[in-house]
Amino acid sequence: MDDLKVCRICLRTDKFAKYYKLEEFYLKCYYEEITTTPVNDNDGLPKYFCYQCSAILNKYHYFKEKCCFAQKTLIQMTRVAPLTYSKICNMYSRKNPIIKRGNIEILKADKKVKTYNFQEERQRLSKIKTKVIKKD
Repeated sequence: MDDLKVCRICLRTDKFAKYYKLEEFYLKCYYEEITTTPVNDNDGLPKYFCYQCSAILNKYHYFKEKCCFAQKTLIQMTRVAPLTYSKICNMYSRKNPIIKRGNIEILKADKKVKTYNFQEERQRLSKIKTKVIKKD
């Protein structure tokens, strides 16, 4: 079953949809992070995620990182002095890759789907985001 192009999350089976392998772009780690269950390579389950679910996995992971960073930063700031708008604004305006995104580059585009590559300065990791374009 693991060679079938079926999305492990939404069970999409569309032959013309874009799929990413479980091992690509840290998707396996992000999936395990959400499900809190390790993925067994020999479980007989599909090893693919569709482009929509891949984008959501990536977005969720980035959002979780952002939440953890903000929580840690706020706690550290309150240890020094009470929080103020100016302290928070000063922190936000710094070049911080967890708050501000890096460069965006379009990898692949067709009439329905655009795949983007996000290059983050702090880890130099490529991230995938897919945008569905509705054709009227």
